[in-house]
Amino acid sequence: MVGHRTTPRLIELIRDYGGDYFDVTDEDSLARAYEAIDEREAVRMEMKHRALKVPIYSRFLLLAMGLLIVGIPVGFAAELFWGTSP
Repeated sequence: MVGHRTTPRLIELIRDYGGDYFDVTDEDSLARAYEAIDEREAVRMEMKHRALKVPIYSRFLLLAMGLLIVGIPVGFAAELFWGTSP
């Protein structure tokens, strides 16, 4: 280990907290470091979330469409029979 005089203490603290220190000086040590990191890497988990789809607007939409279907012809009929008076 090449470095500052406090490097061994720092490495000890890293290991105390569950970490790891990789002294990479050549390609083989770099490959071993990558392998160790890959082994410790977190694994993705898919969580299934089921949401209940409740369309609360459909009744209001049906009512509005019904009023439009009835209201527009009734308005035209009223205009025909009674006309408009300003």
